[in-house]
Formats: sequence, C-alpha cells, structure tokens
Amino acid sequence: MTNTFNNGFAANVSASATLIYTASNNTVVLQLDLCNITNGARQATVWINSGGTPYRLAFQTSVPVGDTLQVVYGQKIVLKNGDKIYAQADTSNAFDVVLSVLENVG
Repeated sequence: MTNTFNNGFAANVSASATLIYTASNNTVVLQLDLCNITNGARQATVWINSGGTPYRLAFQTSVPVGDTLQVVYGQKIVLKNGDKIYAQADTSNAFDVVLSVLENVG
C-alpha cells in the first residue's frame, strides 16, 4: 500500500466526546491542533481510544480565547487499526480541530 496523507476535522467541539479520526491501518499522527472559537478561556481534553482504553494526550488543558493548542506537534504518535482520536470541551461549540496523519505506514 502507498503512504497517504490525510486529515481529520471537527467543528464546534462541545462537552460530549467528539470523534475526530478512526485509523483504518497503521497511521502516524503528524499534527493535532485545537482552536478556541469562543469568547473566553476553555478547557480541552483529547485522547486516543485503543482497545477500549482511553489514553489522554491533553486533560482539561486551558486554552485562552482565540488561541490554538498544539496537542501533537513535532513528535509522532502511531495508531493501529481501529484506534480512535476524540476531543471534548468544557462547554458547547468551543473548539475547531484539525488533524494531519500519514496512513498505510509500514
């Protein structure tokens, strides 16, 4: 299989878990950004669910108004088939999320 660059997007992430991406093969996460689109500081939680277990990348991390939290930047995270990335905010319509991945690795 050929390596493929892909993206995952979510708009208006709220207080319930929002699925950002599901890996369908070996995948490398290259970057994951959350942008606060509200008029106040908000808290963000981001996690990978692998085999039914959540592994947090950020937990109730405060993001100032109009700022972007770079959850994954500069390092690489490997996802296996079926791993999922979720995001959650402390209020409604708080974040937009952009994820960049490289799929079909190895």
